[in-house]
Amino acid sequence: MKQRAEERPTPSRSAPVRAPEVERRTLRELDPERLRCRLEDELLAKLERGADLSGLAARVTRAFDPARVRRDLLARSLRLSRSMAPEAYATLTESARVLGLPATGPELELYQSAGHENAAMHMVEAPILVEVQGRLLTQLDDSGLCFVFGHELGHYLAHGPRGERGQRHMAAHTLARGGALGGGGGAREGGGSD
Repeated sequence: MKQRAEERPTPSRSAPVRAPEVERRTLRELDPERLRCRLEDELLAKLERGADLSGLAARVTRAFDPARVRRDLLARSLRLSRSMAPEAYATLTESARVLGLPATGPELELYQSAGHENAAMHMVEAPILVEVQGRLLTQLDDSGLCFVFGHELGHYLAHGPRGERGQRHMAAHTLARGGALGGGGGAREGGGSD
C-alpha cells in the first residue's frame, strides 16, 4: 500500500547528523616534536637572528598574566558549563584523552563567542581554555568537533605555555602583532591560536 506524500516520514532538518560510535585509542607517547613542521623551526631560527627572541620571550613570560587572559575571555564570551553543553564537553574530554592529556590534569574550559566560525586555544597552562566562535558547535557533528578540539589541544601540546618552545611561541606572536612587551593583547595575549 502506498503512502501519500504528506504521510511519509521525513528526516528532521534541524537534527544534527551523528557519527557512529567509534572507540578511539589513546595516542601513546605522542611526541609533538615528531609532528612539528620543519618551517616552524626555520622561522624561529630566523627570528632569533634578527631579534632577541630569547630576551623577548623572557620579558613576555614575566609580563604574562593568565588570570587576565581568562578574565578577558569571560568578559567577551560565554563559558559553557558541562550541563549547558554535555555533548561538546564529552567530545572535548575524549579529544584530550586520545591526545594523552591526563584526566587528572588541568581542567578543560569551553567558551562560546561571536564571530566567524573558528576555534582558538588560549595559551594558559591551567585551566586549558578552548574557545569556539560563531555557530561552530551547532554546525559540526561529533567527528567534526573531535577534529577541531584535537587541533586546538594539539596547539596546547605542541607550543603551549610550558617550556622554552611555548615562551618562544608567545614572543613570536608578540612580534607578529607588532607588540612590544605583551601589551594590550587582551584575551589573545599569550598567543591564542586558531
